[in-house]
Amino acid sequence: MLRITKLVTERALWLRRDHPDWFAGSYTPLASEGPAAEHAVAFLRGGHAVTVVTRLPAGLRRRGGWADTALPLPELHWRDVLTGVRHAGLRPPLAELTRRLPVALLIPDRVWETEQGRREDGSMQ
Repeated sequence: MLRITKLVTERALWLRRDHPDWFAGSYTPLASEGPAAEHAVAFLRGGHAVTVVTRLPAGLRRRGGWADTALPLPELHWRDVLTGVRHAGLRPPLAELTRRLPVALLIPDRVWETEQGRREDGSMQ
């Protein structure tokens, strides 16, 4: 659990350092849709960063998981900065978003690709 907490904190702080304007405004709630919608909390920051958190995971397990619950997103391609997994579609299933961790921190895939290229050529610290 401590490793996960460290990972989430580290990546969120990197994202905030690299894109302070994304975190200067308010939170925009994102409503999930489907039978387990009440088990997800999600919000958008600065039009670019999406935070997804599993709510009441024991109750979610008792009800059998996410089923067809999805999270409508404003762009087609996203990358989870915690896992590196790419998610496509305007309504990715929450089962996919939270497959590896009970949380996700998504940024547009186009931003991820640009930053990866800058890291590889050494122009990003």
